[in-house]
Amino acid sequence: VFDLRQVAFAQMETNGKLSVLQKDGGSGPFFTVVADGVFSPEALGQIGKSQSWMDGILQANNIPGSEEIFLFCADRAGNMIILKKEEF
Repeated sequence: VFDLRQVAFAQMETNGKLSVLQKDGGSGPFFTVVADGVFSPEALGQIGKSQSWMDGILQANNIPGSEEIFLFCADRAGNMIILKKEEF
């Protein structure tokens, strides 16, 4: 959780870990579409997107291919996190 406004409930457990329940209305889980240049067609299917959608995202971000990506995560709503290998 990166935004405290999204926390519905938080509790410190007896083992010292923090358990957090997020508020409803989120966009759902993120799936790893590309990890270290390796594309996952299964993840693309899980977010309900097509190969042409992926190609458009790469083109819009001036990325020639998935081999140039360190990490690309997305959810069904189209929210994305893209980290290029050159950034590391």
